[in-house]
Amino acid sequence: MPHELPDGPFLVSEGLLAGMTPGQLRSARLPKPGHGIRTARPADSLEEVCRAFLHRLGAHAFICGPTAALLWGLPLPRRFEDAESLDVAVAAPARAPHARGLSGRSVTVDHPDDLVDFDGMRITSAERTWLDLAARLSLADLVAAGDHLLRTEASTREALIAAAERYPSRRGRRTVAAALPLLDARAESPPESLVRVALHLGRVTGFEPNQEIRGADGAFLARGDLVHRPARVVVEYQGDYHRVESGRWRKDRARSNRLRAAGWTVIELTADDLGSLRSVVAQVRAAITH
Repeated sequence: MPHELPDGPFLVSEGLLAGMTPGQLRSARLPKPGHGIRTARPADSLEEVCRAFLHRLGAHAFICGPTAALLWGLPLPRRFEDAESLDVAVAAPARAPHARGLSGRSVTVDHPDDLVDFDGMRITSAERTWLDLAARLSLADLVAAGDHLLRTEASTREALIAAAERYPSRRGRRTVAAALPLLDARAESPPESLVRVALHLGRVTGFEPNQEIRGADGAFLARGDLVHRPARVVVEYQGDYHRVESGRWRKDRARSNRLRAAGWTVIELTADDLGSLRSVVAQVRAAITH
């Protein structure tokens, strides 16, 4: 093989032009992230695989949909994280790309801000990506993704509203309209967002995310995930890491005990509770009306 292989993905045709033989290009020593694509080293990350396919498809193609959302770091349901194909598009009326490992689309792009440079790759902007997700996500999951954009400052509420107004007739517009007022930059995890939306839909109001709670003497007691001050109720989500991280379980128990001793009702939720949010809403409603 040549002493210096291209740094990054290259096409089989480019390898031949560089002096490689067909046998070398078929070698198991060269990773093959996609048909007709080779790399000098394995494409281990989603970004590297996307870069390889875009190199093959050309400058007119871009990453969109759930794949773009994952590149932006948005939380998505597991079925999207485990998807075996990439969401790649071209601007309409060009024909959607088709290849093994791709979910190709031809989409309308009529505003220059819809596509951005992402470390040398063309992908849909954070705002356009969020809007595109509305056709495929539930309201709660869309709010969780939007909360993440606001918290990480990848976008703003104003930018999302402006993007939505540019596409009033797009699919998922009703979900977008319902999600925008619910977005909150204070949310720090998808489970918090999911529970908050469930409470809203159940007409259980008055909770604020990630609030400090202090005792009558002003001493710090805890920082609650969802806090209802008038009813002195706090809803806490306990991820699995709370049980396995050294010392975390003991700290959680001590915090809950401090809150209860100060007259607060503490409702602790786990991942299993997210599968029965109707029950969670009923439990929280009972706590604040007790």
